[in-house]
Amino acid sequence: MVIVFSPLCQKEIIKAIESFEIDGDQVFSIKEREGMKLIFNSTIENEDEACKVAKKIMSGIKYSSGLNYCVVSYDGKEIKWIT
Repeated sequence: MVIVFSPLCQKEIIKAIESFEIDGDQVFSIKEREGMKLIFNSTIENEDEACKVAKKIMSGIKYSSGLNYCVVSYDGKEIKWIT
């Protein structure tokens, strides 16, 4: 799973991340939205790679440089901060 923490532009973030496809298949789907936490399931098996892909998607969102956001991977037990 991938968690995106962002208090702003959540609809745009969800739309951008859910629209990402590999070979025509949707990679991310929103699992839960709780406050500023957006939790996404991913078809990418490696959680660290999924996090890196989500970060790349986030950097392409309009005004992303002005957004205060954080993207982390989550394996169900532990949050991993990927740089």
